[in-house]
Amino acid sequence: MNTHHLSVVPAVAGAPRAVLVSRAHDRMKFWPELFGGFYAAAESSVYGWMSANCQGYEGGYWEYFSLNGGSGFAVPGFEGKKIVRIRGNQFCGEVSAEAAGILATVFVFDRFIWQTSEKPELEPLFKALCERKVKLMDYAETTKEAGAIFRVLD
Repeated sequence: MNTHHLSVVPAVAGAPRAVLVSRAHDRMKFWPELFGGFYAAAESSVYGWMSANCQGYEGGYWEYFSLNGGSGFAVPGFEGKKIVRIRGNQFCGEVSAEAAGILATVFVFDRFIWQTSEKPELEPLFKALCERKVKLMDYAETTKEAGAIFRVLD
């Protein structure tokens, strides 16, 4: 099992902090806490996003990180960097597992935010997903690869 070293730059007061979710019981709660009732689809969507957009990704063990303030992201278990290619915005570049995981999680947040946006009965989940995405984006700004992450998301 890989334990990733996160690439966070020195902490800014009030900036989100990532904590490894390591206990089996807590790992089982990770996806439901992050995506509510969409947790099974969200989990498979993150893995699918990685398969579709990350050259050389072949599956494997993922680490989960929670962010103080109620968000989180998943990190695939590969070492070094891999090429991420996004057809929609012509991005192609090398990123670490942490940055790839942040990107996959953000893209899946976007998918489920869009799916819940026009459904009044899902408004609480819609708002929660929006807040969690914002907190993840705040965290992404503190990483050493913030520039690459935000180029992908542009």
